[in-house]
Amino acid sequence: MISAAGVAAAIRYDSPGIALATTVWYGGVFAVLSWFRPSFALLALVAVAPLITVEMGLGPAQKSISADKVALLAVAGVWILRRGRTAAGELVRLPVIRCWAVFLAVVLMSAVRSGFTVDQGWGVVKQAIYAGLFLATMDVLRAERTLPLRIVTLGGLTGGVVALVGLVERLLWTSGHWVPLYFKHGTQASAARRSSDRRSAT
Repeated sequence: MISAAGVAAAIRYDSPGIALATTVWYGGVFAVLSWFRPSFALLALVAVAPLITVEMGLGPAQKSISADKVALLAVAGVWILRRGRTAAGELVRLPVIRCWAVFLAVVLMSAVRSGFTVDQGWGVVKQAIYAGLFLATMDVLRAERTLPLRIVTLGGLTGGVVALVGLVERLLWTSGHWVPLYFKHGTQASAARRSSDRRSAT
């Protein structure tokens, strides 16, 4: 609720400061959840991450920081700190984990071969976060057999809510009312929105 209120305030006042504070809070909450209740953190990712949208550009690097990326990093990072070394030896026996390892090795070699630019480094970091989250999920699923059903059920419900929100936003847009349901600042999407607003004003 606090995160949703922060996003609403950032939208209302067009404030990157409020948006950044909300993103930091959001990541902190997921870090705490992941430390004490990893299964609940995964469920929260499925239920909340698609609905809380904050994205801010990082200037000339043409990259962005967003609430969902921070949440994924928090869950994966906490799992690595708590369980990474212990669980790695067990998980590495699974074929799908070896496939991830090969994929990450290819991504890293590609980045090194291309000179390891900002773009390449950014790509390696993102893929490493996804791999860490996948490992965390596999580890939690082995301990809680009922979790997959809850994740699928919650994912279906969340997908329905996202579709409904998208429909409402589209109806408002076509009727000439721009009511943003997300916060984007300094990104291509925010630039496109400002351009659309200027065209509608003329």
